[in-house]
Amino acid sequence: YGLQGMSSDSVEVRAMLSALLPKVESCREALKAQEVGNALYGLQGMRGAADFPIIINLLYHQVKIIAGSSLLLKSLSSKDLVYLGQHLVLTLPVLQEEMKDEHQRWEMISTLLSDELENRKSHADPIFRPRKFQSHAERRVYDITKIAFENAAVSISSNDYLFSIFEADIVLRVPIANGVDHSQSNNSDLIINIEVDGIHHKLERKKRFCMLRDKYLRSQGVVIERIEVSVLRRMKDNEVKEWLLERVGTYIDRKI
Repeated sequence: YGLQGMSSDSVEVRAMLSALLPKVESCREALKAQEVGNALYGLQGMRGAADFPIIINLLYHQVKIIAGSSLLLKSLSSKDLVYLGQHLVLTLPVLQEEMKDEHQRWEMISTLLSDELENRKSHADPIFRPRKFQSHAERRVYDITKIAFENAAVSISSNDYLFSIFEADIVLRVPIANGVDHSQSNNSDLIINIEVDGIHHKLERKKRFCMLRDKYLRSQGVVIERIEVSVLRRMKDNEVKEWLLERVGTYIDRKI
């Protein structure tokens, strides 16, 4: 996490990366899934850095040790797989831009990981089971969403894992009308994700993660709407319902 938010445009950052490289190369201890995930996430801003390809190759070796086959993946906890999966898919666009020739092998690992998580989800792994709401505000938005769209052809869930790696506060799935092109989406339904942002979302680390998360999900065809808890507190239930109908209802009415 130490490099998170830093940019290789900075001379000081490039110097630090060069200084870290010999230490990373001399490390003989295998990294854990969370440690590799942290490293990948921390390299988000290192585009164009001279040492970037070397460090990425070292990390790929570590990823292969952790998750290089279906057999290895089965030995990892679902929590570790979710964590590694998140940071791997967030890093893939950087890898594609920086290392086109090497991108395919990372994609292969990502596919293995995704398939394993989908399998665990289909077998009701505990991590994917419904759980309590994170806050009263989240529960309130969920309840009002159910009321707002009770007559619509839409399924509504909470604390759902999108693509088995990103937990989402509230998820609406809308059947896509016949004849509508959704080439960007890999799903038979339109997915709408409503996120209820608490005070911790104002932290720079959390803001950056949410930005990258949302960018990835939108690239997969997911519609994302966010509302802050501080805003919710000033809204009456009927105002929240109106916000939902305006911001979310448009997509449902069009059955995009």
